[in-house]
Amino acid sequence: MTLLIVDDEFYLVQGVKDLMDWEEYGITKVLTAYSAAQARAVFEEEDVDILLADVEMPRENGLSLIRWVREISPDTVCILLTGHENFQYAKTAIELRTFAYLVKPPTKETVSETITGAVKSYQENLRRHREEQNLHMVIFWRNLYSGSLSPDPDSIALYLEQYGIPQDILTDRYYYVRLCLLPQDVSAAGTMLRSEETAAVTVTSAGSLDNAPLLNAVEDGTGELSFPRLFHILQETISKDAWIAATDSAGYMISIGQRNGMTEGSARAGIEAVLKKLRAQYPSWKYVFYLFDSAPVAAAPYARELLQQFSMRILASSSGIVPVLETAVSSRSEEPALQAKDLPLQTWTEWLSAGRENDILLQIRAFLGKKDTIYSSRYLSAIYYGLLHAVFDAFSGRSESLTRFFDNASHVGDLAQVSSSADALLRWAEQILREAAAILTADSDAATVTEQVRAYVREHLSDPALGRADIADAVHMSPDYLSYVFHKESGTVLSAYITGERIAAAKKLLLTTDLGQQEIAEKVGFSGVPYFHRQFKKLVGTTPSAYRQNKGK
Repeated sequence: MTLLIVDDEFYLVQGVKDLMDWEEYGITKVLTAYSAAQARAVFEEEDVDILLADVEMPRENGLSLIRWVREISPDTVCILLTGHENFQYAKTAIELRTFAYLVKPPTKETVSETITGAVKSYQENLRRHREEQNLHMVIFWRNLYSGSLSPDPDSIALYLEQYGIPQDILTDRYYYVRLCLLPQDVSAAGTMLRSEETAAVTVTSAGSLDNAPLLNAVEDGTGELSFPRLFHILQETISKDAWIAATDSAGYMISIGQRNGMTEGSARAGIEAVLKKLRAQYPSWKYVFYLFDSAPVAAAPYARELLQQFSMRILASSSGIVPVLETAVSSRSEEPALQAKDLPLQTWTEWLSAGRENDILLQIRAFLGKKDTIYSSRYLSAIYYGLLHAVFDAFSGRSESLTRFFDNASHVGDLAQVSSSADALLRWAEQILREAAAILTADSDAATVTEQVRAYVREHLSDPALGRADIADAVHMSPDYLSYVFHKESGTVLSAYITGERIAAAKKLLLTTDLGQQEIAEKVGFSGVPYFHRQFKKLVGTTPSAYRQNKGK
């Protein structure tokens, strides 16, 4: 933790700084400032966890400083120092959520007691913030899987902004897993896993939190497997970007973020570790994990439907992992077992992206063209899931296009109907390939405009007035239509893209030059250092100076 001491009296600042062994309280860095202006500069450079500030300073008092701090760093714990008690100061301090109000000169005992409480308050703020974010993310995934939240990128972006969730989720890919959880035997049937709503969160129809118990309170004293415990095991074992949502009476959907080095192999290894823990700690249950490949966030409701259909057709007699693309299915005429992973999925993805959907259909006909062969529905299912996998990959990075593709439920199709015969599967494959190719072709036309926009933004990044009106003139479009085309193609709002490019350029300058923040802000088009600082911390998660220091190391 970092402590900042602010007072216009040099010897008082140094006296307080030397008064305590700060590391005993978990404070590893103690910074000083001798005016509100210097304190603001420190906040621009550092993450300050605890602020100890004098009330009465020349030009700007401590109350005004705290009011500013509340805007840019709301979780900072603020403590005020004053030379005399003043009711009006105390009243304002309370309104600003100041933690304590100390009269100078503070004694060692008083400072010790106050800092101990401030550290606990800071840690509580962090814990509460983390749990609130977890709750909002759990609700986000549940609403997305259930259809309460549209998978349209605009709807997702609005939700993320409303609850302060990073927007990069829109461009992330996730591995999707369905967990079917059933009692091992009849005697255990009465011990049902409590639902997400009763065990973790209570949510109104509007999606707000209503007296929700702490999601991370994983031990409730009953010794039973609860939703919070299941969630905790997932995040503890796989990743902090692993989420779970109850979707039906016997099934849960798990999404595992494909970031921080997460691969298909590590995601599967994580699920295996989770299964091992669950079987050891809660042996009364049978756990079956159905794994699908990675896909964009917009594909979540469709991945849920696919996995639900699959789990109803491929039943497991014991706990285990069933990868959709590796499940062997055979024909009734004793043809060799076919797995979706044995299909040329990468080739199909490349052909679909290149407009060669007819070549894919020819290969599918070859799989189904053996004379005097009766194909089982399980054999046809392998082709069904394999083709959908290729389509997901072809739409990689095109969340809105994928949403448009799946707008009609017939795209996913009724698996029972599609796999009823080879002819039915061929008709279905022809339909989705034609429609996917049409959307991808339309997107490629928009991509030309998108590349022009990106090139213009790169060339004019240093202009703080850069906006869609200038860009629209450059590409000969109306501003409204430009915003529509750019968002449709890239999945990103134009203004957010410009800000992201500015931050990317700033990161490069921070690591490759010795320029100060003022110069860097000007070079990448920010109107001032405070705004640059806020945007950088919002998107990167740390301050510019901390980023430069940590990455430099």
